[in-house]
Amino acid sequence: MQLLAGGGRRRRPWTLAGPALVLALVVLVVMSDRPYMASQKRPGTGPKHNLVQQQQQRQQAPREQGRPWGKVLVGMTVGKKCRARVEQMLEDWGRTQFNYMFFVYDGTDWSALEALDGVTVLQTRALKMHHYKANVPPERVDGYDFFLLLDCDVGLAHFDVHSFLDIQWERQIPIAQPSVAWGELRDRSSDHRVCRNVPGPHYGRWTTFIECGPFVSFMADAWRCVYDLVQGDLGSGWGLDYKWCAYARDVCRLRPALKGPIRTSPDDGGRVCAVIDAQVVDHLDERTAFGRLGSNYQPRQDAVEFERRFPDVESTTLTNCLCACDCRGGPLRSVWNTFVRSTQVFGVWNFLQCECRF
Repeated sequence: MQLLAGGGRRRRPWTLAGPALVLALVVLVVMSDRPYMASQKRPGTGPKHNLVQQQQQRQQAPREQGRPWGKVLVGMTVGKKCRARVEQMLEDWGRTQFNYMFFVYDGTDWSALEALDGVTVLQTRALKMHHYKANVPPERVDGYDFFLLLDCDVGLAHFDVHSFLDIQWERQIPIAQPSVAWGELRDRSSDHRVCRNVPGPHYGRWTTFIECGPFVSFMADAWRCVYDLVQGDLGSGWGLDYKWCAYARDVCRLRPALKGPIRTSPDDGGRVCAVIDAQVVDHLDERTAFGRLGSNYQPRQDAVEFERRFPDVESTTLTNCLCACDCRGGPLRSVWNTFVRSTQVFGVWNFLQCECRF
């Protein structure tokens, strides 16, 4: 330190080194508090077209390696409006690994499909949960690896079922769904934000909520578990989907088989349910089955009655969250999650949005 005339001291010039070091320490602390860190190397952050290319490579790679899973049972409520989509699904998915149960709610003739091997057609005018309670008991999924529950108004034009099931099988996710494309339904009360597609260099997100439609995928043990919750007289499924993740976690003690470290804490939601962003479906919202039951039918009544019947099973109420860990935690965690979500349009923040992603 140099002395100036008159006994004064020359001050050192101000630099950014100190604040930068503090910021780096803050980021390190935040990242160390993430409940899950994938063991595999994450794709780097690059130009947007590179991220799209990486995502396409991830989706195509499992198909080149063969199918690690076996048979799949598909249950679907169907009517006249979705006949063309069902025929296209049969052509695309095939009947080698997939068997189908079609529940016709509007009385239309599906006998041509019933003649096909691996296809069962049942004519009952009722909502979907009545069909599944009556026709898909736990023993019905014996010999299957997955049970898929589909609605008539699911759009599969951009969906690859093989890649989707590869992802679910690799991580042994008990209950999963493809993400739902953003569209005109974004403001609908039943179209939950946590289920809508989140773009980025990841496969999916662990959540505490999986919507009861238009597409839910259960591993066989998961369907055997939640079958006890299914109420045939509460046919819409509203209310059931608020509880089945917690029920599978707390009552059936289902857990995924994950590679790498995982923290067991209240913040991780048990890692039982996941939304797969790598595969997207459309929710066309035709509501044909509801319409045939009359305008007085309100599915929200089912949710209220379901809550009354199962008060001891935890309900996921904060479904307008991005990830499972956003639903829990203290006020500082809530502020941080809000900040990350509000800045997700900037690619530089991608590495900070991985708390529930894999």
